Amino acid sequence: MTEEVVEMRDINERPVCHRAEDLVSYLYSETGELETPDFREHLKACDACRTEFSVLSQVHDSIVVWRNEVLGSSFSSAPVMTNP
Repeated sequence: MTEEVVEMRDINERPVCHRAEDLVSYLYSETGELETPDFREHLKACDACRTEFSVLSQVHDSIVVWRNEVLGSSFSSAPVMTNP
């Protein structure tokens, strides 16, 4: 298992992982066949990414609920990963 690099930019900030940019691609199911299981394994080991994934998932879910209320549930969007 490789060691994950997490850095703290400031004492008041959350930890930032070097793979944080991959998180949005994973969240919106834009990762490839090899990247998806790799990032899923990364989430199991990285507290920073798991926390950020949880927050982003909640925001996304709130937007979907709002969008469905405004536009109706027939509006379709890209699938989102909900379980790491």
